[in-house]
Amino acid sequence: MNLLLDTHTLIVFDTAPKLLPTRVKKVIRDKKNRVFVSDVSAWEISIKFNIGKLPQVAPLYKSFQASLQIYSFESLAFTTEHALLAGQAITPHQDPFDRALVAQAMLEDLVFVTNDAKLTSLAGLTILWG
Repeated sequence: MNLLLDTHTLIVFDTAPKLLPTRVKKVIRDKKNRVFVSDVSAWEISIKFNIGKLPQVAPLYKSFQASLQIYSFESLAFTTEHALLAGQAITPHQDPFDRALVAQAMLEDLVFVTNDAKLTSLAGLTILWG
């Protein structure tokens, strides 16, 4: 299975993994699965950390690439195709980060690992957790 972690999921996995449901942790840690983290998540974490909204992510922010390597997660580049789909009204969210991640999951046929129940009704999007 190929997964894309929502930024919130990545943060919880890194800072407080006990808060994730056991089945979600198991799927993320299963070496048979490829786990992707979007460049969009790095951007979101950087912005929110630097304006003081996410002080708990300091270690992740300061060693983002190293953390991905430690967890065996792969980076997913944000492309023009992703941007164009994210700009369309494809989600119930106005948040550009959420829109971008949903577009990536849809275009790359990735299971989106998120706790956002609002996204469960989107056609063409497979969600784990929700």
